[in-house]
Amino acid sequence: MKPEKIKQVCLQNKGTVYDFKEEWNAERALVGGKMYLMMGTNKEGDPIVTVKAEPSEGARYREMYPGIITEGYYMNKVHWISIRMDKEVDETLIETLINGSYELIFKSLTKKMQTEIK
Repeated sequence: MKPEKIKQVCLQNKGTVYDFKEEWNAERALVGGKMYLMMGTNKEGDPIVTVKAEPSEGARYREMYPGIITEGYYMNKVHWISIRMDKEVDETLIETLINGSYELIFKSLTKKMQTEIK
């Protein structure tokens, strides 16, 4: 999936702010000021997208897609996963992971903030 398409998927989620964090040299998607996606590179320079996932789901995806889905790069390894974008990855899976990450972060927001966003 191309970076433009990833950004488009993110912006379809209500309340998403998309920015570039210069210190990380990475693009981010946030809702309510909390990040739910980071798109950049790992230390080897491989393109990655990092998203939040339920711990059991993250472990399952890492088992199903070894070498493609890994522990979150520079993130909490239990709650975040990174997807190698230079590998063959089903676009539907990427969309599912992005939207799932959005939902996890959205649910962590205060009820007031959730109402304001909806």
